[in-house]
Amino acid sequence: MSVTATTTVNFSNQIQRRLADAERKPLRRFQTDALSFITSKWVGWKYKGRPPTAPRNVSLAKWKGKIQTTEADSIGMTISNDAKSWDTGAPYVGAVERRRGEGSYADRLIGEVTDTLWPIAVEQMTAAIVAELARPSKPQRLRPTGGGPSVTAAPLIL
Repeated sequence: MSVTATTTVNFSNQIQRRLADAERKPLRRFQTDALSFITSKWVGWKYKGRPPTAPRNVSLAKWKGKIQTTEADSIGMTISNDAKSWDTGAPYVGAVERRRGEGSYADRLIGEVTDTLWPIAVEQMTAAIVAELARPSKPQRLRPTGGGPSVTAAPLIL
């Protein structure tokens, strides 16, 4: 069983566009922090019953994050791990437990990330969006769509 968790936030009430670079920065930082947190805890496994020639730390290298910022109503990140077993080729990360009967360790770590790191990232993204909305921007040259003269659009300042 593979592990995939997606966490999103809806900013459509604040913006109706893609995030600017400054607004994506907290999300990229969250991705780095989340993957660092998970991989720092995903160590110390005992390979009981596994032959010495079988690969080690395969699942550690398979933790991935993917940022989603194209739509304002579903900005977020997906954390996944699709490591396959050395002998059967089946995904196994979702079934890994630190102690028998304790439940999925991957689910526990992802839960800690969403409970502790995600609220901070949302707060930082909100502040970045507010700062970006308040920042004056340069006029942009619009491409002519027909035979008329070209037009320069300036930001509307209220």
